[in-house]
Amino acid sequence: MGVWGTAIFDDDLALDLKDEYRELLAEGHRGPEATQILLERWQSEITDPDLEPVFWLSLAATQWQVGRLEEPVKNKALEIIDAGTDLVRWQDDPYDWKKRQHVLAKLRRQLESPQPQPQKIRQAYRSSCEWGVGEIIAFRLLSGKLILLRLLGLSQDKGGISPTCELLDWVGEVIPPIDILETLPVRRIPLARTDEKLRELGVTESSLHDLEALTGSSITWEDLRQPQPQFTLCRTKEKELPVHRLQRLGISFPPSRQPGIARVVFWRNLDTYLEEVFGLT
Repeated sequence: MGVWGTAIFDDDLALDLKDEYRELLAEGHRGPEATQILLERWQSEITDPDLEPVFWLSLAATQWQVGRLEEPVKNKALEIIDAGTDLVRWQDDPYDWKKRQHVLAKLRRQLESPQPQPQKIRQAYRSSCEWGVGEIIAFRLLSGKLILLRLLGLSQDKGGISPTCELLDWVGEVIPPIDILETLPVRRIPLARTDEKLRELGVTESSLHDLEALTGSSITWEDLRQPQPQFTLCRTKEKELPVHRLQRLGISFPPSRQPGIARVVFWRNLDTYLEEVFGLT
């Protein structure tokens, strides 16, 4: 669990709880139903004396924000504030203890004030991807030329499913025949790093082995001198997917490596990424 400040939501647990409550409302659950589901999901946290205050305070603050503060949740939060049980976590730092005390006083005033009208919570967008591992996808650059992406794997998080790809070393106007596609190498960045630059970056034989263990793939010095970047393509709205510039070829070849360290690139920024990293326009 990460805590980076004294505010109610400067805490991973508090943010996760807030997101889950809002997601449950978006799915159609009524407020009390959502609360009951969270009580069951977070049972272990609720029985932890260090985490229980975080649960009730963040739940109360979230419910108030969306106009659904329940009386039992409000009473539990006020009880925690009055008893000072949440402040125990901050007692080793007098400065943060004082800041948290002010945060709790502000939260008490908020919970006792009239709450907003109930908000309509829309379900968050989640992307999807039907591509298969090894599948080759053609993408048309702004210049009109075509490049080829190959799917290494699918990445899944709260935002949905996103493809992690590599770029094949080919640019053209007509898709090459299948025997050519099968032999295309992965494209490297155009400018090679010098050994001196790699040393400045802290690359050693030991770190090379660590990278191999992390990525599950064999990595050579040449791979570091001229990397073959992987990138995960994400979107926050369906319309961000440039369907008119994509073409599924119905062709797949097993990739030579597993998904590893990948840069997150939003579809709307793909043209900029391709120009900056590969010099493609």
